[in-house]
Amino acid sequence: MKKIFLLLLVIVLIVPAALTASKKEAIEPASEEAVDMEDGDEIDPWILEVREPYMKYLDSIPPSFRGPTGQKVTWSKDTLVLTRSEVRKIRAGNYKVAVVWHTLAGDYIAAWRKGIIDACEYFGLEIVAETDAGYDPGKQASDVETVMLLKPDVIISVPIEPVTSAAAFRPAVDAGIKLSFVSNQPEGYVHGKDYIGITTANTHTRGLVAADMIGNNIGKNSKIALVTWGVDYWFTKYSDNLVRETIKEKFPGIEVLADEQFIEWEKAGDVAAAIIQRYPEIDGFYTTYVSSALPIASAILDAGRSDIKVITNDIDEPTMINMVSGGSIVGAGEDMTYNIGVDAVIQAIYGILGKDGQEYAVGPIMPVTKENAREAWGLTKRTPIPDMLEQALKDAGL
Repeated sequence: MKKIFLLLLVIVLIVPAALTASKKEAIEPASEEAVDMEDGDEIDPWILEVREPYMKYLDSIPPSFRGPTGQKVTWSKDTLVLTRSEVRKIRAGNYKVAVVWHTLAGDYIAAWRKGIIDACEYFGLEIVAETDAGYDPGKQASDVETVMLLKPDVIISVPIEPVTSAAAFRPAVDAGIKLSFVSNQPEGYVHGKDYIGITTANTHTRGLVAADMIGNNIGKNSKIALVTWGVDYWFTKYSDNLVRETIKEKFPGIEVLADEQFIEWEKAGDVAAAIIQRYPEIDGFYTTYVSSALPIASAILDAGRSDIKVITNDIDEPTMINMVSGGSIVGAGEDMTYNIGVDAVIQAIYGILGKDGQEYAVGPIMPVTKENAREAWGLTKRTPIPDMLEQALKDAGL
């Protein structure tokens, strides 16, 4: 049994690195040559190329919007950049990265992962391990210890829960391994001392976009229910609370019939089914993210209520097929998922170079409906549209 366990551990740690190596052909040689043209202070052109398509979705960051412990929020396009000479230096360093995932499930994470892999390939960083905690804080702590055996220079991760992650990542901090976090921060960690910085999407805009879509796509005088994720995850809690506040302030005609939570996303459908039975007059639902939207859509279908609409955040193939095919999901706020992965790698490089990382660097959010489904997929996923979604788009005349 010990031999089998060791063999499986080797496969888990080595395969991601092998996959990374096999994808080096995906990096366009023209961009790499551009970096080597001159040893100047110009921003690396690949970074500009990756970010250019989403620039039209940039909005303003209100001064009152701060990170989970009061961090200053900045646009990553302004504060996370590398020069040509810095890229040359990183490529010559043979640095190692480990990615300790909170989960690896779904199209959303796949796009995020692609951004990390592409950026590591381009900047010459070796991914020595990827792990999947499956949203289990205890598993994430174990994963940190596992990847530390490979002596990475940086760990990129999404801390699942502030309190438990403080203990989970402390061995890495004590070992001098730099930490690049996405969205969340372990409790008590100090920016610039315990971790490099945090990159994510603009969760303030995420809340505003969702509230606007509720008012505009479900109705300014509608009756709705909120079914939100009950885990203490700062990023989603912030946007969910902003949805509540914005509805009250901007859409006073909307009546919130129920405001309930789930922990396991599969249970969101059960919550929605009970609400539909209790409030047959309901017009729509808001739910935290894409994983809970589909069970809610199924509950609506089972109830024979094609009139009920759903607004959520993030997109994946099943959600988009439902949306473009006239299903109950009518809108979603989507971040620049691929770019979040790229930003996390650039933040990691800041740590390697000894530069001050950004406290809380964000990218924009775009509202997604069936009308801009093609643009949304290409911009946020950076992969070809899947065959089934492509057929659904064609069937819908889109």
